[in-house]
Amino acid sequence: MPPLDEGDLQRLYAWVDEIPLSRPKRNFTRDFSDGVLVAEIVQHFCPKIIDLHNFSPANATQQKVYNWNTLNQRPFKKLGLQISKADITAVCNCKPNAVEKVLRHLNAKISKYMSRAEALQGQEPLSSMAPTPADPRAGAVSAEPRLDYHPAHRSPPRRQQPPPSAAPGPGPEAYPQQPPQQPQPATAALPAAGGGGGNRAAIDALELQRQVDTEILIEKEQTIQELRETVEILELKVKKLEQLVRIKDSKIHAMHGKLVEAGLT
Repeated sequence: MPPLDEGDLQRLYAWVDEIPLSRPKRNFTRDFSDGVLVAEIVQHFCPKIIDLHNFSPANATQQKVYNWNTLNQRPFKKLGLQISKADITAVCNCKPNAVEKVLRHLNAKISKYMSRAEALQGQEPLSSMAPTPADPRAGAVSAEPRLDYHPAHRSPPRRQQPPPSAAPGPGPEAYPQQPPQQPQPATAALPAAGGGGGNRAAIDALELQRQVDTEILIEKEQTIQELRETVEILELKVKKLEQLVRIKDSKIHAMHGKLVEAGLT
């Protein structure tokens, strides 16, 4: 990580001061070393990707490392941020500027995450992205082909001028009057070509939606995998409990046999 200058530190401290935290900041390096306040920062901006119940204030290094590993596994991964073991160790040991470097990266990732979420929320339906006649841009685009192909629009009245009785056969003036229909498909296609900006916006929106869908799918797969691991752990616990019950039953049976032999029952 590149070093932080005085301006970077002041901007970072000002950003953190704007966030309501559960405890006051007396010693910045020590207060953020256990990761709890960092989790609160993530929860302030992205509450759906983190659960504060998973983090406990700590003075012991082991619990601090556990908190940072938990941040790495879930919320940081969703933000596209991963903290190395060396940086976690430095933060937990309260080394100068260690947590500030982590927070600078976190600030950038949160800003990117929120910008992407806002872009997705503000996305219009694809049908509304194409230019409509009410859109002044669409009118401007359709006006140009009318000027370019003005003779084509005036040609139909010319064909009606010679009456059938006055024109026994195709005269020399009849030939330039027939081809003007050929530019019509180009005229109809020009507004669609002029709507390239709308099509490009639609393509960008589809690409963004595809990326978001991929991230959601990956997140769901991770959740399913975690649930499977939880089920496996619970099954092992059930098996151990069943084994303990059998052992206790056998001990109870043995004690009952001894009582019977002693004539106490």
